[in-house]
Amino acid sequence: MKKKLCFGMMAICLVALSANGQTMAREQAYADSVIRTVTYADESANPQVLWKDFVNYYQYPKIPTDKATGLFIYNQVLEFDSVSQKTLFERAEQWLILSYFQIMYTKSDCGKIIASATTVIPHKTGTITKRNSKISSTKTKIDYLLTLTIKDNKIKYDISELRYYVSSYDSENSYPYYSLFPIFKNSQSDWLRIIDLSNVLYKTLMTDIPATLANYVNYTKADYDF
Repeated sequence: MKKKLCFGMMAICLVALSANGQTMAREQAYADSVIRTVTYADESANPQVLWKDFVNYYQYPKIPTDKATGLFIYNQVLEFDSVSQKTLFERAEQWLILSYFQIMYTKSDCGKIIASATTVIPHKTGTITKRNSKISSTKTKIDYLLTLTIKDNKIKYDISELRYYVSSYDSENSYPYYSLFPIFKNSQSDWLRIIDLSNVLYKTLMTDIPATLANYVNYTKADYDF
């Protein structure tokens, strides 16, 4: 028997990722703590110098962070004119299905829908320094949860549980997205890959996907005009 109380699946309704927030200041603090105990005869081999040169070429990625908790967050509120809560809920469900999401939980009484998705992000990889640049294209598979909360004429859009995949010859393993940070701790050859992946991922999650949801809702009247 189905319960009417909105308790099911609440464990995955978190707005933020389970990770420390990441900023350029945190990167620098981490770099300083690593470099402080090491002396380099050749300053050009100092990874901190290499990092400073590198971020002159590529801007540090946007990582939305909750100021109070320090957690990664990817959320926004979409507002619509003259659209009822019932219509918003129905159109959101339809959009999820048409966009190949896997709906895990849906409860109109709560105005809550939770779905999972996999997307493939095209981005750059390679090494870039003052002396040499070797850049190529690659793709990274990303899993995530999307929680939609519908109230009045608004949809709150929350991304959580981001994971990325690494493939080898005979296996494919996933890891929490936040484990890529701080970027400085990774090999220099991975810096461009992580930064560009993060920038393209931000645009995908915070601009492209919510725009398709908003367009589908706004197309409601035209959809039935025949």
